[in-house]
Amino acid sequence: MIGLIEFPSGNKPITNNGISERTVSLLLLGLYLLCALIKMRGFWRTGRFWAEEGKVFYSQLLELPWYDAIVFQYNGHLEFSTNAIVYLSTLTPLFFAPLVTTYLSLGVQVLPIALIICYRNHLKISPIVLSIFFADYYRHASEYRNSREQH
Repeated sequence: MIGLIEFPSGNKPITNNGISERTVSLLLLGLYLLCALIKMRGFWRTGRFWAEEGKVFYSQLLELPWYDAIVFQYNGHLEFSTNAIVYLSTLTPLFFAPLVTTYLSLGVQVLPIALIICYRNHLKISPIVLSIFFADYYRHASEYRNSREQH
């Protein structure tokens, strides 16, 4: 059975230290998620609406059926991932809506990281380059973990 992220077996399923590539990938992803939670320390418990998420998207999508909400345009742009995430938050009580947008945004933004980690050997990405990528990926605090900055 193939999962959402299939770990490639490649030619080296075991590292030099005797640890499987899957274990290394899961440890790296766990480390990244730990860093993300540290970065989110101000809002990981309560979530947050960021800028237009609450003022524009939530208030507009709250009144629309799902098929109109998913194609809602903001300033003439289709913001598909924002629409999907914020629409899902409208299905919960208002108290939980900021949590929904925060954690769904985190999930969407972790997908590229997970793919890069899982396929790092096939992509021939050195640990140094991977570390630099991690550091750069989440350095902007104002744009971190919100549905509006996923384009």
